[in-house]
Amino acid sequence: MENSRIEEVEIERFNSLRLRAISFAVWFLGLILIQLPLNNLVLATIGIISALFCLSFIYATFKTTNVFKKIKKDSTLNQALMNEMYLSFDYKAVCTGFYSTMFFVMLLFIVSNFMEIPGKIICMSVIYIQVVSTDLRRLFLYKQ
Repeated sequence: MENSRIEEVEIERFNSLRLRAISFAVWFLGLILIQLPLNNLVLATIGIISALFCLSFIYATFKTTNVFKKIKKDSTLNQALMNEMYLSFDYKAVCTGFYSTMFFVMLLFIVSNFMEIPGKIICMSVIYIQVVSTDLRRLFLYKQ
């Protein structure tokens, strides 16, 4: 009985993290694309899609927060789902995000020698790469 409850909460945590990662990826990509000089119909379409995924991201963030609160309040769940293995997963995910961001910054530096890239797009792209690579790595590790 206890194992099924732990598995149920673990699946709920994975699904909420996956929803948060997907909604952030689409929402923030929309924010980056809005900065580009596109025609008004394309900008409006991107804006609407981005706004919908922004709402989805807000929902997923609250859902993820509630799942982690549930895990922290219950000692059995906390012991099973917040142990050293999951802390190691988070550490590995953050390291992956850090190194992918460093690689992306070097790539942007090389590309910026050949073409002019606005600073706002560079900053948003760096944030995007860091968060998406961290979330993807975390999801791959949790799925194992």
